Amino acid sequence: MVITVFMLIFIVLLILTAAYLLWSQRHGQFLIYNFETNPKVKNLFVFTSIGLLITAIIGILILFTLAREYNFITLILGTIVVMFFSLSFLKLNA
Repeated sequence: MVITVFMLIFIVLLILTAAYLLWSQRHGQFLIYNFETNPKVKNLFVFTSIGLLITAIIGILILFTLAREYNFITLILGTIVVMFFSLSFLKLNA
């Protein structure tokens, strides 16, 4: 039961992160970065948001249909998506 609650919190955080990235992309600014100067960052935000939403959907399906050991798939997918975002964002701003 505790794992289910924590996984639901993680999935909600994935959805909120994806929504924030899409909101930032739509408004043209993320923290101190402006998307008009680098349009590749804008595409990176869109693809990362889509990846996080797909991971959240997969996580919800895993959470309610498979055994709790399979929840690691959601954790690993979410971590990989955020890792690729971080590395790509660093590369684009170097």
